[in-house]
Amino acid sequence: MAGELAHGTVGTELTQAEFEATTLHVLASQARGDMIYASSTTQLSRLAVGTVNKVLVSDGTDPGWSSTLSGLTLTSPTVNTPALSADSVDAITEIAAALKSGADGVLITGTAGTSGDLAQWNADGDLVDGPTPPSGTIVGTTDTQTLSGKTLTDPVFDNDLLINTGGIINFASGDVTLTHAANLLTLAGGNFNFGANIAFINETANADMTVGLTIQQGANDNDILTFKSSDVAHPITGSREADTFASFRKSLATGGGLEILAISDADASLGGYTLQLIGFAGDATLDTTDTSASTSVVFVSARKSDGGTTTAALASTENLFSIGNTTTVRFLLKGDGTLHATNVTAGEGDLDGVALDDYDDVGLVRTWQRQRWDDAGIAMSHWDNMIQSNKDELIRLGVLSSEGDFIKIQRMFDLQGGAIWQTYTALMEVISALPKSVKAKLPQKIQNKLAALPH
Repeated sequence: MAGELAHGTVGTELTQAEFEATTLHVLASQARGDMIYASSTTQLSRLAVGTVNKVLVSDGTDPGWSSTLSGLTLTSPTVNTPALSADSVDAITEIAAALKSGADGVLITGTAGTSGDLAQWNADGDLVDGPTPPSGTIVGTTDTQTLSGKTLTDPVFDNDLLINTGGIINFASGDVTLTHAANLLTLAGGNFNFGANIAFINETANADMTVGLTIQQGANDNDILTFKSSDVAHPITGSREADTFASFRKSLATGGGLEILAISDADASLGGYTLQLIGFAGDATLDTTDTSASTSVVFVSARKSDGGTTTAALASTENLFSIGNTTTVRFLLKGDGTLHATNVTAGEGDLDGVALDDYDDVGLVRTWQRQRWDDAGIAMSHWDNMIQSNKDELIRLGVLSSEGDFIKIQRMFDLQGGAIWQTYTALMEVISALPKSVKAKLPQKIQNKLAALPH
């Protein structure tokens, strides 16, 4: 092996001086700076001096010289004169502050080179001053990073965007914010525009809608839509919350239909309506016909299944429309248009509980007729002078409403029936007083009734 340690040549005998001389043991090809190392368990050998700026390294068996350090940790190194190009020196200086901090995720934005630039390796293998990154950019990392006070322009997220509870997405410096907290997203400071699309809640498709809102309630039977107001404080909290003034829900739990509920508080007693159905017609001239095909501003239509996929009209005796007091029906309209109104018993409601037989029912009917038209177009006769009743009496007897604006249908029917009966009895009394010769000339029906009278 080259470079072994051996005795120098001194002849056949050694003097004391030769034995102690520094030249007695020499390395083959020995030169200044060489180093001795054990090349085996029995042999010392020479390691030639390394070239300039080489460092002594070990491969685990033998020492050697190297121009790089690989896999080593340098604790508080001091670099006095790095052997780098001028560009590399700038780049190293630029990243020194970030490297020295030792913090995870520190962005390399030193002060040398161009402020804020990143460092990069060039084609010659030198670390040089790199490009200026956009503000807030995180480059080449899979670690969790934090951006504070940064603006992201057209960001692309390959994975989920996670925002902690209480986190806020801020648009236009607070013009609109989206906040998450306790399983609730809150939009503040602006409006939400879905555009010309369908907004779905618990649903993904609706073939019958192009633009609108579709809500899938599942098997729930409570409200599907609720309207609230801080102005409302009704007492009917057994039905809805105190600030609810309207709601939509199924009228049949397993069958569908629609229940529209309106609730008002005590302010309704001031003359308002709890539920209104209003139609505004934009036409200046409306339909004036009165046929089964006439149109109107407000139209309510009832239909039923035809047994297939379309609808059909109700049968004549089927109930088309009703109005009730709580769950008691008071007004009923049949499929053929027949009206049914509650048969109000005397004494109920605002009726005075007195029949009208003691009054001149014929005179009351004539009074109603005359006051309705204010005598305009009425063919007056001297019999009109005999009538003593007036509008006030019609109100007192419950034929007209308290201000005379409405007719009470049931009471009017009573009055008309009484007028007919009074007229009939008066006629029969006159006929009864006729001579027999005259009675014999009367129609047989009248003669039969006269014969049936008790004598």
